Amino acid sequence: MSTVQTQTRSTGVSAALIPQSVPPTVRRGDKGPDVVKLQQALIAKGLLSGVADGNFGSGTLAAVEQLQRQANMTADGVVGRKTWELLLGAGQAPGPVPTPSGTTKTLRSGDEGPEVRELQQLLISKGFLSGSADGKFGNGTREAVANFQERNNLRSDGSVGPQTWAALRSGSSVGPGPQPVISTTPLSSFNHSRVDTQMPSSGPHHMGYYADSKRWGTAKTVELLKRVAASFHAKTGKKLEIGDISLRGGGDIDGHKSHERGTNVDINIVFNDGRGPKTHDREGPRATFRDRAYDRSATRTILKELRRLNPSMDILFNDPVLIAEGLCRKFPNHDNHIHITVR
Repeated sequence: MSTVQTQTRSTGVSAALIPQSVPPTVRRGDKGPDVVKLQQALIAKGLLSGVADGNFGSGTLAAVEQLQRQANMTADGVVGRKTWELLLGAGQAPGPVPTPSGTTKTLRSGDEGPEVRELQQLLISKGFLSGSADGKFGNGTREAVANFQERNNLRSDGSVGPQTWAALRSGSSVGPGPQPVISTTPLSSFNHSRVDTQMPSSGPHHMGYYADSKRWGTAKTVELLKRVAASFHAKTGKKLEIGDISLRGGGDIDGHKSHERGTNVDINIVFNDGRGPKTHDREGPRATFRDRAYDRSATRTILKELRRLNPSMDILFNDPVLIAEGLCRKFPNHDNHIHITVR
């Protein structure tokens, strides 16, 4: 993708690494992947809540108009080139945007500075990161790096070394591919009696752990998980880690008497060092909410999304802080994962 490296007359901000081509104009009533990209960028800026569903409705319109007013633009709700550039990076840096430095400095979560901003600009230009380049290597940047690495056959560890820098600067690197449009069909309309729908082993917003053969659920359970994963990923940049649900058709499943009807699901709690309980298992005692790397804020986001979509759901997890908040209840042997029953 070609870039421009001039000063923009309107802002005086370097436009280095801002793509010359932007998505097509979208407006209220439009649907599809370009609307998903718009909504993801609005969510990243805190202007829109919920899931990027690909439908340009009244909520998306209000968020676009708010963004335009903040930028002293005509608040018509139509997303053309200027609004796309506002969302995807042009004119949004808090200070001068660095020109390409050629750095190969290794970067990882927690780093800050101009090299991180340059990294973020590259990820934005490649379509792996939305929002503005703030120079802070947080969860969203790490997830974007890992997704870029996975798509380009690099070691997907979320850190940026010489090989990843070279691939990011290459004109032949692979983009993220089309983003799925999340259904807005009411969950109540999905089957919730037959265990005949398999949760994919991985996707843009989730990953599975343990055996694929044990991730069969009702259509309602699987659809709910997809929506929670999409919203969780949009808010945190992390993927939802989904474990056992049921066997195809239901019935006995080793070690899980409750996982027989396609309505019970195990979900990993979140850690801010990039590892989950399964990884910690291989390195020592299984991690729990007591571990210093436990990310309560991100785990809280999962529970809130579950409650929002299925208020009567039973959620088992032993973090006393989240129990006190009314998000879950205590149950033996649930210090290291979340167990849900979809109603």
